[in-house]
Amino acid sequence: VTPYAVPYNEPKAFSDQMICFDSAQMCSCSDGKAIVGLYKSSCEQLHCLEDYYCARPVGATGVANCMSVPTLFSLANADANCPADYFVTGLHRTSCETVNCMDAIECCQFT
Repeated sequence: VTPYAVPYNEPKAFSDQMICFDSAQMCSCSDGKAIVGLYKSSCEQLHCLEDYYCARPVGATGVANCMSVPTLFSLANADANCPADYFVTGLHRTSCETVNCMDAIECCQFT
């Protein structure tokens, strides 16, 4: 995922969804925030992603125009980019446990 050098108007906060990566689903920040970091435990499987940090870019008041973008994750490469002016707001995993089971990211523009 390509990081953006964007100031955030609040401290990064955990998502409070610590079990989100335990099963196949979209894991997203609430309240119109972008994912700005991940926290994982010591193992290498997807359920080891324990939580993620969320924050809202400076000046943003809401979210508009969201889309799902397919990804090609592997241990050697992560090919997942939101279009220009979009931010990662969600990560989707399938039912398997390896990193290549992350099959999509949710990208949204902020208003």
